[in-house]
Amino acid sequence: MYKMAVSNVLAGISLGWSAFCTDFCIRLVITRLHSYDMIEFPFRELQNLVLDKSRRQKFLNQGILKRLPITSLNFSSNVDILQLHFRRPIAPAVNLSGRWKTSCTHERAGEWGGGKDENWTTKFAMVDLSSQCSSCCRRLERQLSDCITKSPNSLATVLFTSTVKSFIEFQFFDPDDGPSEWTYWLAYETTGEERRRLEEAAV
Repeated sequence: MYKMAVSNVLAGISLGWSAFCTDFCIRLVITRLHSYDMIEFPFRELQNLVLDKSRRQKFLNQGILKRLPITSLNFSSNVDILQLHFRRPIAPAVNLSGRWKTSCTHERAGEWGGGKDENWTTKFAMVDLSSQCSSCCRRLERQLSDCITKSPNSLATVLFTSTVKSFIEFQFFDPDDGPSEWTYWLAYETTGEERRRLEEAAV
């Protein structure tokens, strides 16, 4: 009966039904499960629900979301699935950020090209070679390194769960091209000890 109830909540979140997008249901799925099936679990829908700008501050106040210094996270070995949202409200004449390489084989959705504003998303992985993009991975590593060096007090938003998977949002403006906004959503894997260390680092 309990498993069926949790399954119903997961299905409701996946479908966006308001009855299952409550604080109670969110706490249920982030505190009562020992593992997530990353194929079946609606992690993207949960991520979109909790990190929605209209509700984010509420979840921060309630402790569902945490803020962590970028310097406390190990992006080189703990990151699994990534989703990138790129937004450039003003299309400059010169492309300095190399936002999309011809070698990229993963799909993207949204608007780009034609001298218009850009607003698109894409998904790739750091560990699964079948969906890994070396140019996008290297760019993320470079961007993180620049951010840590130039803005060490930058914060990431984290949704901790009762499993080894937590979800992180990391956002910044391109240092070479101010109008460009990069938002990464990461599935971040931690051990129990690492999880405790990160929770202690929360601000």
